[in-house]
Amino acid sequence: MKKIYISLLLLIGLFILLIFNFKPDRPTSIASLQQEAIKNSGTSKPTEELLSISTTETDIASRVLLIKKIIQDAPFKQEDTHSILAANPENIQKYLSDFSQLINENIMNNHKLSENKKAEMLWIIFKEYHWLGENNAFKAIVKENLMYLNVKSLIPDLAQTYADIAAVGDRSINDRHDLLEIISSIDIDANNPNNELIFNTMQSELRSINSRIEAQQLGGLLSKVFYDYAKALGVDTVPDIIQAANNNPQASLSYLNHVFGFVLSEKNTPQLQGILNANMNPSTRNDLNTVISFYFENADALTLSEINKDILSILNTYLIAEISNNHKLKNDRDIKVAHERIIRAMIK
Repeated sequence: MKKIYISLLLLIGLFILLIFNFKPDRPTSIASLQQEAIKNSGTSKPTEELLSISTTETDIASRVLLIKKIIQDAPFKQEDTHSILAANPENIQKYLSDFSQLINENIMNNHKLSENKKAEMLWIIFKEYHWLGENNAFKAIVKENLMYLNVKSLIPDLAQTYADIAAVGDRSINDRHDLLEIISSIDIDANNPNNELIFNTMQSELRSINSRIEAQQLGGLLSKVFYDYAKALGVDTVPDIIQAANNNPQASLSYLNHVFGFVLSEKNTPQLQGILNANMNPSTRNDLNTVISFYFENADALTLSEINKDILSILNTYLIAEISNNHKLKNDRDIKVAHERIIRAMIK
């Protein structure tokens, strides 16, 4: 009996200890992730520089606080919302519509505000608010309006924020994807000196991604943003993307798939030659062949007719050499079908 009593006391003590030590995950804002990353890196950027860009202006600050309060006071959990308005119950749809109208009245249709100031306000809300849920409707509405404004003045802070939160790894994947969407929504001006900030940030990200989940969720959009900004700067992206693919087998297929698609759509024969002749490790080369076979095996007749003869000729020469040098490819049905379709497209 005494042993049972002691055991019971120990179990109760352990249970109490677990209760007091259990801390549920707290929502984190992009700004708080950025502060954490900077603190861990040992740099000394003041907090004021990271948050509320110009909330010293009373009117601006009050409008931002009003919008934050509307989210906070919602009669339902923000994590229970869906970014597609119609997918929410009617009562939530009504509240979200009112919220969207509030943003229109206070920011988007406010003629007293410049486009830069509108974007600044939305960026403050988007960056500082502690969003909950992966499909948050409030967040989607703020982001959609921010993307609509297409304001280039945000580029420096977007690039810096992206670079900072990348340091915390997988925890910032969703936030980085959101930032990539915002960046890709901004029209690229070839004469904008800030283009280099995005290019350098994306280049660093390509080289540093080292987890499968990061590669899967960020690889495609990351490659596109990098390619587009490199093009504006007149820089060849192929060496960087091939190097990234060689260094990260988990992201290789995604990187090659996107850069191959970009090169075909641009009809860029020098870059295609650069991809095909690049120094690749065996797994990267296999991924490239997979991309080629998948593309041409599944391309419709219209798509094939839009590919110029020079591109087709280069690919034909490449596949003849590859099949000749790689015994496995001789019996690969997919690569055979792709090669046959390339040959037929050449003679049409």
